[in-house]
Amino acid sequence: MTLVFSGADTPGTNYTHAPTDNTNGSGGRLDINAPTTGLWSGVAIYQDPSLTRGLDVAAAGNSPTWNISGLIYMPHASVTLNGAVDKAAHGQSCVVMVADNFTISGTAGILQTDIGNCGGAGLTMPTATVAARSQLVQ
Repeated sequence: MTLVFSGADTPGTNYTHAPTDNTNGSGGRLDINAPTTGLWSGVAIYQDPSLTRGLDVAAAGNSPTWNISGLIYMPHASVTLNGAVDKAAHGQSCVVMVADNFTISGTAGILQTDIGNCGGAGLTMPTATVAARSQLVQ
């Protein structure tokens, strides 16, 4: 399954275009195995890049627990996790995140039990070419 977050991006609206858990407290679970074929192959969560509001994610103490296999595409979001991200119950060991910035703290970790199998999850890994590297000036 692929979760797609899109919709109204109008000033004054209070929509959240990201996964949240407001009902079950610490018992929430986000268990997503991305499709392995087709248009959304390898994509677990997709946040429309034209959105500018309600994008950020903050999950603490595994609330909700993130068990995801595939790409998490949130290009303009600030993502803060204080819990572990592991593979979906029936998915491959593959978690790739594209976000504006990402903070992980506490006892958090990503795929601490497996080394990854993104090809098996249907995901072709994203790549980028960096023209030059910065240097520290003394």
